[in-house]
Amino acid sequence: MGRRETFSAPNLCLIEWIEDAVEARTFKLADIHYVPAIEDIIARTMVVRQKERKFGKGCVEQWTQCAQSIRVELDRLLSRCEATLRHAPFLLGTTPVHADFALFGVLGNLTHNGWNQLSSDQNALQDFANRLKAWRFR
Repeated sequence: MGRRETFSAPNLCLIEWIEDAVEARTFKLADIHYVPAIEDIIARTMVVRQKERKFGKGCVEQWTQCAQSIRVELDRLLSRCEATLRHAPFLLGTTPVHADFALFGVLGNLTHNGWNQLSSDQNALQDFANRLKAWRFR
């Protein structure tokens, strides 16, 4: 039987916040680049159809028009993580927990293909992402 992580209350709170509030902004900022980059018209149409069924007609265009305000909201949310990671290598201490991997994933989605970058004042988040990328289970 595989190892099972026991989630602490702070870890669970962070996971839910990252997978809800933070990811709600990162995927929109990624999708405004990803969707138009899908070369196959049928594949692109199916992705747009899926997005519009969940978020409404013209959602990708709306996110494109609102990208700057979405980014401001995202950076406001990420400022909490930035402040924490200036004082600790991971969100809850010296060893990564599930919340760290969730944050790493949404940051990876945001910055995929270089479509978006972390802001220049988000150095602790960049260091965190580099640290987690190099981290290996021991």
